[in-house]
Amino acid sequence: MAGTKTHTFLLNEKTVTIQILQTVAGIQMSQKLMKFALPAYAGIVQAVRGEGDVKSLMADVLENIDELELDKLVSKLMEGATVDGFPVSNLDYFQGNLGDLIDVVYEALTANFKSVFTARALKARLSVMAN
Repeated sequence: MAGTKTHTFLLNEKTVTIQILQTVAGIQMSQKLMKFALPAYAGIVQAVRGEGDVKSLMADVLENIDELELDKLVSKLMEGATVDGFPVSNLDYFQGNLGDLIDVVYEALTANFKSVFTARALKARLSVMAN
């Protein structure tokens, strides 16, 4: 795809390249992530203040994690990904080594969404939630 941005990094001495999501796909995925992350953040703040308990927070997180559709999220993030130039978007490369997959997904999430979670508007909202 012409004009596709990529992010390249080293993982266990191998060069991993992921494609940055197109804008619309990034917006759609960030909405799902925010619907999951913001309530979890609010629950953490309440627990730290002694207004909620961690056990309830974890139960809520586990109850709602299916809404993220992690398999679809990971598949979308891995579209066009390569390790040392070898395509890995079908994820078979990571069979028996899910730890590397988790590291690659973390990098992909950071590359695609760090600006969302550090945006001034979100920081202001989280600050209000924390106070």
